[in-house]
Amino acid sequence: MGSFDGAETCKLVGCYLLSLLTKKYGQNIDLYRDDGLAAFNVNSREIVKIKKGICKVFGDELKITVKANTPRSIS
Repeated sequence: MGSFDGAETCKLVGCYLLSLLTKKYGQNIDLYRDDGLAAFNVNSREIVKIKKGICKVFGDELKITVKANTPRSIS
């Protein structure tokens, strides 16, 4: 974290993800390192669908797994 290579890797991955998102949702999405911004002129229901689609792209490409409420092991 904080190294030049880390920032360059983040930029490269961000550009790849941005290319996937702009193909699907248009030019109204931008990413900068660990932040993102999107603007859509649609109703609430469509926003929820778009959010799910964006989360799916990130999950499919980055293979992110989230676990919650799992017991901690004591070692």
